[in-house]
Amino acid sequence: VFSYYYPGGNSFESKFVSRYFEDVSYLLNNNYDWLFQYVGDTARLNYENNLIKNKVNSFGFLDAHFKFKDFPKIISKFFKIRKKLNSVEVNNLFFFEKVNYSCLFKSDWLMSTTILLFKLLIFEKKILNFLTHNSNVKEILYLMEFQPWEQILNKVSQKFNIKTKGVIHSIVRPNTMNYYHPKIIHPYFYLPSFVGVNSDFSKSLLLNNGFNKDQIFEIEAQRYNYLVENQGEIKNFKLKNNKSILIFTSNIPKETIELLEIFASSNVKFQKVYIKEHHLLPVNSIIKSLNIKFPSYEIINCKASEAFRYSDIVYIANGSSVLLESVIKKKATISLISLSTLPIPSIEKAENLYFIHDTNSLTKILNQLNLKNNISSSNRNNHLYLNKELNLWREFLKK
Repeated sequence: VFSYYYPGGNSFESKFVSRYFEDVSYLLNNNYDWLFQYVGDTARLNYENNLIKNKVNSFGFLDAHFKFKDFPKIISKFFKIRKKLNSVEVNNLFFFEKVNYSCLFKSDWLMSTTILLFKLLIFEKKILNFLTHNSNVKEILYLMEFQPWEQILNKVSQKFNIKTKGVIHSIVRPNTMNYYHPKIIHPYFYLPSFVGVNSDFSKSLLLNNGFNKDQIFEIEAQRYNYLVENQGEIKNFKLKNNKSILIFTSNIPKETIELLEIFASSNVKFQKVYIKEHHLLPVNSIIKSLNIKFPSYEIINCKASEAFRYSDIVYIANGSSVLLESVIKKKATISLISLSTLPIPSIEKAENLYFIHDTNSLTKILNQLNLKNNISSSNRNNHLYLNKELNLWREFLKK
């Protein structure tokens, strides 16, 4: 299992539990070994490495499979590829429905030909070295978010005839690239052999984008299995009298700044403003640096699932991992559509989901919610795959 690893994001109490796989970790521990991609404070790398050596059936960290002697070839390859990329005429590359979006993607394109390209080449060499020295690996399971490194992982795995299984993240929504690319492009991607999908929504997206039915298998949305035992919470609600609002921020600085600036600019008064910050991006310094005064607020320290008790109005980034959870809990969920990141929400339509794109649209929605005594919601089928026994996951792992 190839998984992200950051300090504090895992549990070692009885058996190893990954934040990203939750209870499924217990199943994975029985038949898989773990290979980690380290994220976070590198000063803790040695400590965390010793920790997993003692408590996890693991190959350790991917970082260990790259040597200084690999650099010359990487640098040579980098300049050859960059030369080809720089020869591409990009002025007409980002047209969609007769609109040129090059101004939005120019900086991303430049980054893709510099540091991002260099990092991907290093990642490719790490994977190549790892698989060369571990010929017993026949299958790789990983979280599928359509990140650039996933293409590299699948590319190298194909060279070694290794089966790869991509698992849609617990947040349900695939990334922008998956959502928008037409089927004609599908054969040119390096994609997994099989995909585990945890909702009707993610299944429909993958089928529409070129995956065939034989590649797609249903799995439980493990993060949301607790909803099976908390059906009583999924009902109509009344807004609290204290006129509070709960803000979830993301780990993307640009997106978080935009989210907070637009809220401050709306100038809608609340008695309490609660912020559940992303554990990888504290917001106090960001708020102090804003060009507009931010109202008094309180940072809450708890799990996302516990934070919802603070308010019935939730303001959230469009691609946030808790957007779906907020909608299911029947919170009045306000989601910012941001051109700076263009993420895709985990759900497209719901009576308690409101999309905004600027200060005026946010002000309008917040004022409407302040006037409402309740929000009606018709009975809706829950299209997430939920089962505490993880029967679907068990079948997927056998494929």
